Amino acid sequence: MTARRRRVRLKTATFERATRAVQDVSLRRFGIVSTVMALVLVAQAPASAQYGSVIVTRDVMIPVRDGKLMATDLYRPVANGGVVTSKLPVLLNRTPYARETLAASARYFAQRGYVVAVQSLRGRYTSQGSFLKVQPADATDGYDAIEWLARQPYANGKVGMWGQSFAAHSQAGAAQLKPPALAALLLNMGGLANGWDHGVRYRGTYEMGRQLTWAWTHLLADAKRPEVKALLEREKVETWYALQPMKRGLNPLSIEPTYEAWYLDFFEHADYDAFWKDRMVNWSEHYDETADIPMLHVGGWYDIFLAGTFQNFSELRRRNRTPQRLLVGPWTHSGNLRPFAGDVAFGAEAAIPDFQTAFHIRWFDHFLKGLGTGVESESPVRLFVMGLGDGHKDTDGRLFHGGTWRDYPSWPVPGTRLVNYYFHGNGALSPVKPAAASSSTTYTFDPAHPVPTIGGDRQPASRMEPMTSARTHASRRRPRRSCHSEPGATWWSSRRSR
Repeated sequence: MTARRRRVRLKTATFERATRAVQDVSLRRFGIVSTVMALVLVAQAPASAQYGSVIVTRDVMIPVRDGKLMATDLYRPVANGGVVTSKLPVLLNRTPYARETLAASARYFAQRGYVVAVQSLRGRYTSQGSFLKVQPADATDGYDAIEWLARQPYANGKVGMWGQSFAAHSQAGAAQLKPPALAALLLNMGGLANGWDHGVRYRGTYEMGRQLTWAWTHLLADAKRPEVKALLEREKVETWYALQPMKRGLNPLSIEPTYEAWYLDFFEHADYDAFWKDRMVNWSEHYDETADIPMLHVGGWYDIFLAGTFQNFSELRRRNRTPQRLLVGPWTHSGNLRPFAGDVAFGAEAAIPDFQTAFHIRWFDHFLKGLGTGVESESPVRLFVMGLGDGHKDTDGRLFHGGTWRDYPSWPVPGTRLVNYYFHGNGALSPVKPAAASSSTTYTFDPAHPVPTIGGDRQPASRMEPMTSARTHASRRRPRRSCHSEPGATWWSSRRSR
């Protein structure tokens, strides 16, 4: 393929991230250098099991308003040889992935006094209907499932929801409809604030690699016909990265029209129109309609949905009376249990080993059972501030960057200031406005040989090296134009491939 070359003029202008609080992120600003103060994370004793065993009922078919049935696995505690008959709060996870992957957490929760429901989204596995990544029915299905569960004889009328990524999006969709029984949420790295802005598109640009790889991977996993599986195993998704744009009926996803439909729907809706205002892909359009219930918004500094995690917390806290909490660690998508990201380690305290189990129980025991678990006295904002490491290689060969947890009363953190940065002709990126009224610089970009990234958000679905990975270090590419700030400040650079 002949490489298309473009010359891009970068006019000197204000470099302001209007939708984000540009933080002075030096360690001194966070008080770590000037005042060495260790943050003591109060460890709560793990919630002990109230019940020794659990009974699981598979494929309970829960009806929703259009008559479709949603397949659900129910986990109920057992005592004295029989299922517990006393009324208990319910925990619900609605997921497009295999329900069995949540079995360990579900059993753990049930042993601690909950009825647990793990439900497949519409059109997934044995749930009826058609699956699309954006459809209003996912929100109404969530409402109907919550209310159905709350009415059952084993339920006390309170339902909490938990889940990561898509299962966090499904929490947000249901919460916008204010189901009366919904009492608390724990959203881990999800709850799309605006899919056009990030997560599906990025400031309007289609996240093709992420969406195509997700579609390809799950279509292959779901394939029941051998010819479909053979096709997707023979073809390589990486090949199709370069064969864009794809046309309907003329690509490997065409073998399963529902997958092709939502992938190309995302691609073809380039403008911010009504398509992007659906509850399941744009919480920001529906904050005012959202249930006023306690929510814990969990994110990662390198997660694809981080911008939305901050926005959801800030906007809902401003509107709601009930507690809204924010927790952000040095993680990639789904990395809560890991003390590292790519080739960089942050120390053992960066991980939350009990995140999938006791961490959740502490949240729900307080807000669904009224127990004192410690969460009631925690700060609204807890952030892992990276830095202070000496740069040695740990036993796994990762660079030790270190860091510590810090508590704050709000986001943006107190003392935050917005800073305008300007491009300068000498390659500087500075808060000082250039004297020249108009100036520019150029670089040549070859899309056939792009410069690999070593940073930014990441989801494992895309076939790319992890962020902070030295294996794809951009220094292997010869710089053509570069703008940089003083050490410790925000930097920007542009490089040209060989």
